[in-house]
Amino acid sequence: MSTARKIIENMIRLGLFLAVLAVFGLLLGCPIKRLTGLPCPGCGMTRGCLSLIKLDFSAAVHWHPLCFIVPLLGVMYALKDSRPGRLFWSCVPLLAAIIVLIMAVYIWRMVAMFPDVPPMDFYKNAVFVKFVHKILLH
Repeated sequence: MSTARKIIENMIRLGLFLAVLAVFGLLLGCPIKRLTGLPCPGCGMTRGCLSLIKLDFSAAVHWHPLCFIVPLLGVMYALKDSRPGRLFWSCVPLLAAIIVLIMAVYIWRMVAMFPDVPPMDFYKNAVFVKFVHKILLH
């Protein structure tokens, strides 16, 4: 199969995956937050990316400061079968740096925004919170 065909197939897969994530995120919210009550490192990413699409950069940064790397990662995924894409995905230090950046931003957001500022707010109706509340009070 040609590289161009693989890139097109990767773009279609990526588009479908992002569409499912967006629908899930918009309709149901973050599954980790719904379960534990605590926001995850990606909380606000869907709304941030939607703000990017609307070119509302201040809202995008508010919802998730790293939403700007999503298009870059999408392009690199689409190109994963090309030489630049293979180099990107095989560069362990670069991928590790992205993970460290995500965790650093998560910690900063938890300190600066939790528990009152969406999307880093505490979800009181979470499954785990209700479970613990029921056990402790009954």
